[in-house]
Amino acid sequence: MWAPDGRHFAYRSSWSDTCSGEVHVRDAQGLLVASVPGMGWDIGWSPDSTRFATWVDFWKTIGIYGLDGERQALLTVTPGCSGSGDFDPMWTPDGESVLVPPCKLPTDGGTPQRATAPESLVRLMFWRASWSPDGAHIAYVPSTGDGETYDGSLASLVIAEASGTVLQVVHEESAPKLYYSSLVWSPSGDRVLFTAAQELRQVDVGNGHVTTIAAEPWIQAIRFSPDGDRILFTTWNESEQRCTGLWSIDADGPDMQLLLPNTGFGDWQPHPGSD
Repeated sequence: MWAPDGRHFAYRSSWSDTCSGEVHVRDAQGLLVASVPGMGWDIGWSPDSTRFATWVDFWKTIGIYGLDGERQALLTVTPGCSGSGDFDPMWTPDGESVLVPPCKLPTDGGTPQRATAPESLVRLMFWRASWSPDGAHIAYVPSTGDGETYDGSLASLVIAEASGTVLQVVHEESAPKLYYSSLVWSPSGDRVLFTAAQELRQVDVGNGHVTTIAAEPWIQAIRFSPDGDRILFTTWNESEQRCTGLWSIDADGPDMQLLLPNTGFGDWQPHPGSD
């Protein structure tokens, strides 16, 4: 996973009940600059690309590390702030806190706070909510994970202001038990990718129009390219329990290309800083 400024990327070694695993950070040329203990799935880069967050002990402690591998803080997840599900700490756009649903933990060690909407909606898994590139908006799925919302209505995809004010419900499904995931904003903030019903779909934030980009078994969106022209996604073979490929596709749908078979994740390098 590339840092937002494109100068470093991070990846994980394996972890299990007998192996805690590590997070490794390399520069854009591939030189290893840091390795730290870490557990989880995604790697949370701070918005300014100078720090990253990872579980040290699942649902108990979070390590905040600098690019040199030095731990800057060890945040304790207090009782009542440890959710359930496969999620990792998510940074707030201001870079001052990480979210551990349903709480917000200041990275300076301050008192954890109950997250406010829409932050509190990031409560199940990290791919079910996503901030826009400028941090002014958030796309989220207000559901319990089985396709139904807390009030019993059908699942929907919502665009809201960072304050929590809902701007529009941009998509609703008539079929029950539909699972939404992989919410990804375009670099310009005008579109949001999501997956539903074995399809990769795209919604126009301005008018709510939804189009299908690709239909593949267990498809999952990863990223738009930095220029917004192409999309990375992966596919999964459920019966064999294995990744089947890393793909690239034109943002308008045609020209789908298999980049690497049997690969479960990839990332575009953001445009590096000019200096």
